[in-house]
Amino acid sequence: MELVPQPLATLLRRIDREPTRAGTIFDLPLDKCWRGTPAGLDLSRRFHGERLANTVGPAAGPHTQLAQNLALSYLAGARIMELKTVQILDELKIPRPCIDATNVGYNVEWSQELKIEQSTLEYPKGALLIAALQRANLPRGLQAAEDGAYQLDLSLGYDLKGIQSERVTTFVKTMLDARPVLEQLLAELPADLAHYRDLSVPSRLIDCVTLSTFHGCPAHEIESIARYLLEELGIHTVVKLNPTLLGFETVQGILQDQLGYRDVTVQAHAFEHDLKWNEAVAMIGRLRQVAHRRGLIFGVKLTNTLVVKNHKRFFPETEKEMYLSGQPLHVLSTQLLAKLRRALPILDDGAPPLAYSFSAGIDQHNFSGAVAADLCPVTTCTDLLRPGGYARLPKYLENLASAMRKLGCNDLEAYTLEAHGQASVALEHARALAQAEAQRHGLSAPADLQDKLQNAAGRPGSPQQRLVQAGLPNEWADRLAPLWLHEAGTRNAEILAQSALKDPRYAQAKNDKVPKKIGSQLALFDCVNCDKCVPVCPNDANFSYQVQPVSAEAPRWRFDGQTIQEEAAPRVEIGAEHQLATYVDFCNGCGNCDVFCPEDGGPYVMKPHWFGSRESLRAEAHLDGFYLEAPGVIGGRVRGRPVHLEAFAEGWRYRDEVIEVEARLTDGRVQHLRHRYLGPVIPHQVESGLLVVLATLLQGIGSTVNPVSAGFADPSG
Repeated sequence: MELVPQPLATLLRRIDREPTRAGTIFDLPLDKCWRGTPAGLDLSRRFHGERLANTVGPAAGPHTQLAQNLALSYLAGARIMELKTVQILDELKIPRPCIDATNVGYNVEWSQELKIEQSTLEYPKGALLIAALQRANLPRGLQAAEDGAYQLDLSLGYDLKGIQSERVTTFVKTMLDARPVLEQLLAELPADLAHYRDLSVPSRLIDCVTLSTFHGCPAHEIESIARYLLEELGIHTVVKLNPTLLGFETVQGILQDQLGYRDVTVQAHAFEHDLKWNEAVAMIGRLRQVAHRRGLIFGVKLTNTLVVKNHKRFFPETEKEMYLSGQPLHVLSTQLLAKLRRALPILDDGAPPLAYSFSAGIDQHNFSGAVAADLCPVTTCTDLLRPGGYARLPKYLENLASAMRKLGCNDLEAYTLEAHGQASVALEHARALAQAEAQRHGLSAPADLQDKLQNAAGRPGSPQQRLVQAGLPNEWADRLAPLWLHEAGTRNAEILAQSALKDPRYAQAKNDKVPKKIGSQLALFDCVNCDKCVPVCPNDANFSYQVQPVSAEAPRWRFDGQTIQEEAAPRVEIGAEHQLATYVDFCNGCGNCDVFCPEDGGPYVMKPHWFGSRESLRAEAHLDGFYLEAPGVIGGRVRGRPVHLEAFAEGWRYRDEVIEVEARLTDGRVQHLRHRYLGPVIPHQVESGLLVVLATLLQGIGSTVNPVSAGFADPSG
């Protein structure tokens, strides 16, 4: 299954129609969306020169490659979206299934699934969707202007040659000035969406690139890419580091001995060829200076996934390795975070403190602790693949707000100082650094510096506010504030790492259960209707629809050119009004819906396959499925044979490659009305039950707002 991005018009129609008709947007219930920052609190944080409404968002991965992913993330409260890694090799054959988030988190996919040229359109499209959400007629709180500031963070891989290629360079430059693409997208909107043609989006879509290099990328290659981004493209740069920096023995000891993941086999070769600790420390120091000279910000992100041996039967046997994420990766990454923050100097020949971002096993329970460690952004992936999907994200921010209120903190900087009671000791450490730095520049410290610092430590507010209110000269407050914040964040990171090692919820014993199966088999219609498959799909590929239940006698008709023979066949039984389907254009066959479905078979395999067009159906020649030719007209392929059905006054008009049949359902029985041959007169068979199925699907697709029906201007479609 290959992803097929949808037209902007189709996506905008869903924003227009879903809230009033279904109480959802892209199948996310409105009551599950983030309702904005609570009064009296400031969750914002400065990120690469811009102030964002908060620090949370999806990590580069399955939640950030299609336009509706970005809209869903924004609705759930995300204000920093790390776009899925783009690289020159954009025709990879990714094994299916490829994601298993049953309890920990494993995957065998590692790059974008769109062509570079598709991503060039998809990310501006996502920005336009967010602009539409910001002004849509949504319930109060969902589009608050003061909570709207967000940023897209571009992720690139995997080698210098690829990033310097014309295709990737053109892509990056388009993200830096997307005006032509934005204008083209808006100009193509049809008449029914003319009210969106004046949407306004900054032409510069990105300000930062996070470099995600492949496992085993040599140190000189990583540094060369970062220098190219800083010096040639002039853009803030973050390097994503691997947990292998901790060393093989340390990683294996934590995973197997301390956390108890005996079934996880760490791959020694992944450590042999990866970036080494001493190389990383030296490289970071040099790149900090390069960025500083250019007036840019350099940072590191912790961490990438960990390469382990594939022991999961879920993945194809051809895959010998897989990538670990989730709870155990959180423990590993916090250890590396604490070690790096303590090892690297806060100041480096005038360069400002290093920027740290984090993504490893983040969920509602540890997000607040990560924010207290002076991290921005703090992104998540595995947790959003679990039941609830994007709707899990608002709880992150609610828990953070609760933690801040408990400590009497109104902003994130104050929260960092107070989260673990480290304000005073962190300020003393910062004072020593500031005095040494001041002496280098010939500045003398105020005679009563120590008294003023003690006064500042006990005050409320941000570091800058406390220092100024305590009477420190501005030049000293300006020097001390970032050092104080950084040291408090470092101490909090050490506390975070220590607590993660001891917390039983990260251990194997708490993460060995898998979602239960109840022993029944999925079918085209009817299931337990738990709807878990809808939110666990990051692309919104699974959706629900409503039908009229059917119990009909559906004979088999045999046509030989002269007579019609009618034979008994199994009844068509569709018992529930509520049904589920898969929109294949949004489905990459990752298998995550199968993981959490209580029945066997997999929703993405067994439920009706809908496509956005005849061309999409033809491209997936191995699948049966359907598309909407026009409101009231369904086309498709069943058992490899093309089929077509439309509703008319008397009933249905069915057509395949041989015959056209008109029929209707009367008194619980499918009745033949008339027919005509379209092809050679040969013995031909028609299952009248198929007509019932097609008619039911046709009725159902028009019953809700979904990616199929939204493809047409007529709301009844």
